[in-house]
Amino acid sequence: MRRILVHSTANAAGQQAARDKRLAKAAEDLNKLTTAAGGRHYKTREKIVARIGVIAAKRRVTSCLRWTVTDNEDGTPVLAWHFDTGVLKAEAAVDG
Repeated sequence: MRRILVHSTANAAGQQAARDKRLAKAAEDLNKLTTAAGGRHYKTREKIVARIGVIAAKRRVTSCLRWTVTDNEDGTPVLAWHFDTGVLKAEAAVDG
């Protein structure tokens, strides 16, 4: 069986734009959650982790999202997150 692989710059550009949009929306949601952590709606670590799961699934960033929830000196949970650049580069390498 023979295969021909064709790289499409238009498809690659579209996939990159879609990924950027997806990451931007996820970052916006995660920044809101970071500020709300320890507040009225997200008082516990479990509630924060549950919300992270919802955001990651909805925005399809589960593979590249890295996060930690720690407690500050007051005992309130604090969220820290980032996107794994290695995973994002691997995804970008197969665009097109």
